[in-house]
Amino acid sequence: RSCLTPARTIDPNPALWYRLTTLFQPTLSLEVVNDGANNNRLRMAASGAFTWQYWRFTRSGFGNTWRISSSWQGENLPMDTING
Repeated sequence: RSCLTPARTIDPNPALWYRLTTLFQPTLSLEVVNDGANNNRLRMAASGAFTWQYWRFTRSGFGNTWRISSSWQGENLPMDTING
């Protein structure tokens, strides 16, 4: 018996903010580390009413891909990968 749940496909509404969690630890949310230094690291942390835990999906303009940005840093600074 598998403990995995199939992923759901959604079409995010670009006017809404989302909280990103996992099934494994639903009380944790993806957030930008607000450490006052670089403010550019991501982690899973206890969910709360923090702007750095709310995410917006906007179409990137390249096929069916999305830009993901935090409420705290704004849409002009989307999530990115380094050397990815």
